[in-house]
Amino acid sequence: MNVGVEIGGRKLFDYLSLELSARREGRARRTQRRRQDTLLRIILGEQEPTWGEVKLGVRTVINYVDQNREVLRDEESVMEAISGKSDWVVLGDHKLHVRSY
Repeated sequence: MNVGVEIGGRKLFDYLSLELSARREGRARRTQRRRQDTLLRIILGEQEPTWGEVKLGVRTVINYVDQNREVLRDEESVMEAISGKSDWVVLGDHKLHVRSY
């Protein structure tokens, strides 16, 4: 990945290059919230960068947990919010019981 993003005439990042090797994880800290949200949307394909491109490996699986709670419904339990009506959640190639997730 080698990208740049400009919003409203302001550069959020420029010439950002990021490479994660197999079985690695990336975590964004809470600092610079707008930048990390934008970067995550670009990686997930929800937003286009101003320039550059993101290349994901053919077997790349991105597991993302939305911590903004925008999609939670008051009438659902935590387990229902995580897995719907299923007892299982799928993370990549793994199937986990919702209680162990």
